[in-house]
Amino acid sequence: ELNIMNVKNVTGAWLDLVTKINNKGIMISPRGIPCKEILSNQTRVAMTDPILKTVERNLGYGFMAAEAAWILSGDNRLANIEKYSKFIWEFSDDGHYYSGAYGPMVVDQLTYICDMLEEDHDTRQSLLTIWRPNPRASRDIPCTISLQWVLRDNKLHCIDTMRSSDAWLGWPYDMFNISMLSGMILLMLRDREYRGTSDDPIGDNDWTWCDVELGDIIMTAGSSHIYASNEAAIKLALADPREYNADKFNWTVFNGPEHLILHLQLKAAILAGAKREAKAQILENFFDVIR
Repeated sequence: ELNIMNVKNVTGAWLDLVTKINNKGIMISPRGIPCKEILSNQTRVAMTDPILKTVERNLGYGFMAAEAAWILSGDNRLANIEKYSKFIWEFSDDGHYYSGAYGPMVVDQLTYICDMLEEDHDTRQSLLTIWRPNPRASRDIPCTISLQWVLRDNKLHCIDTMRSSDAWLGWPYDMFNISMLSGMILLMLRDREYRGTSDDPIGDNDWTWCDVELGDIIMTAGSSHIYASNEAAIKLALADPREYNADKFNWTVFNGPEHLILHLQLKAAILAGAKREAKAQILENFFDVIR
């Protein structure tokens, strides 16, 4: 059985996390930058509700969709992501590529992930690593160490292990990215089944990948933190309960992995520069697909 924890949507889990760090975190200064930190914290988030809805957080929703598509495409080029963020160029070592980009590491291991899940539905070996052993000095050191998928009770869960997690800046995007990646894995497995290349290791002719639901992200971070420079903004967000209405994620409505990526790219383009009123409407229908 999975460890019993309260499962929340991204918004509820995020509010709990930043409140906990704000109230109980201890001050440290890695690289001379002050922040509050709690160690070895764990959160559990439902992947069917992956969009942070807190209005006052002012999340870059265009970047959220664009980064997910960028990762799922296996990309690591600055040119394909920089228009969605004013600051992301700062993390490129050469002004062209990202040495710690997740995309190339992820797509190179997805066939293995699907093989393991397909061969043994109870597998504990469906794991990909993002951390690079002995990384050279870089502006882009990956925060994620590994992602492990387990199929339990007909739900696909992801166990996310991170060395470092910025609860204000990075965590909301990470939860969305992992949810989209998990949906893409199910789409890849469904495609194998449709093409007749998928085995049936449990001998149940009625069983299909279409019956599998997205489960939860169980994320453990060595360091969960908020930087002192963001504390004022965090207090404003915690004091303002307003939320957008955001669509839920149903992976089965997409035709395949490429359809999901294209959908995210389209939503990124629409959300880029959208005013608050338009943004609210787009988020409410975020996963309405165009065929």
